[in-house]
Amino acid sequence: MYRILILIILGLSMACNNSGSTEESKKLYDEIMKIHDEVMPKMGDIRKLSKQLKKIEDYQSIDSIVVSLNDLDNAHESMMGWMAQFKMPKEISNEEEMEFLNSQMKSVTVMKNTMLSALDRAEKEISKYLVQ
Repeated sequence: MYRILILIILGLSMACNNSGSTEESKKLYDEIMKIHDEVMPKMGDIRKLSKQLKKIEDYQSIDSIVVSLNDLDNAHESMMGWMAQFKMPKEISNEEEMEFLNSQMKSVTVMKNTMLSALDRAEKEISKYLVQ
């Protein structure tokens, strides 16, 4: 009897869910998190490259290094800002959830591109000035 009741409750809860949108939103959420998880480890690279750039003699007077350091700071802030604002809203329609996730996909992609671009620029600057 207990098992039948559980099956009925599970069946009703599944029937109340719009499984197409839920699957779609879960897939999109997973893609967003995959991008985040791909670039999150690069936060350590940002710190490491910033330190290396600051070891370059008179780095503050070299415009390209200053720009690169600013890019690294912006990339760090981009990640921290994105993480701070990424909170899944509760009790919203599937349509609103998809709108939110689509906007987050755009935001996380911009953040990723900001980070990768900053890291690339910093690595090129370091290769110009430091012997590795």
